Amino acid sequence: MIYKDARKKIKSGDLLVWSGNSIFGKIIKLFTRSKYTHVGIAWKIGRRILIIESVEGYGVRIFPASKNLPFYVIHTDVKWTKELESIALSRVGHQYSWTGCVLGFFGINPPKDKRWQCAEFANDILFNAKIVSDKFDTPASLVNELIQKGYHIKSVNK
Repeated sequence: MIYKDARKKIKSGDLLVWSGNSIFGKIIKLFTRSKYTHVGIAWKIGRRILIIESVEGYGVRIFPASKNLPFYVIHTDVKWTKELESIALSRVGHQYSWTGCVLGFFGINPPKDKRWQCAEFANDILFNAKIVSDKFDTPASLVNELIQKGYHIKSVNK
């Protein structure tokens, strides 16, 4: 699906998923045996689709989805309340968690320290929305949990 059409269907709380080919992305693919390397939460403001995500070098940030194509989307049935939005926005500016990244590969939950890797952050939001369990591990494990619950993943291109 092209982005112009997809953006009409994306809503706050949907999971956006990437399959990167950077050196870091290739390492993630190798260790997780999955094509999924990064996740973020969609945040719809008016007609804009933004990503709330945790990225190495930036921490938790807000970024335009249109500037990060292509990606996949999993339409969740998250009820995006002011409370959930407040939780997501309260994480903006927190640092990236290399510890969480490494521990996630081994299936170990990192300490709750206001540092986030991408899957940990996205899982926290979806857990607060009562969509997923409190286990995040990797982008692939979060995607797989949603697929096992009956959600579908769709490709979004330029």
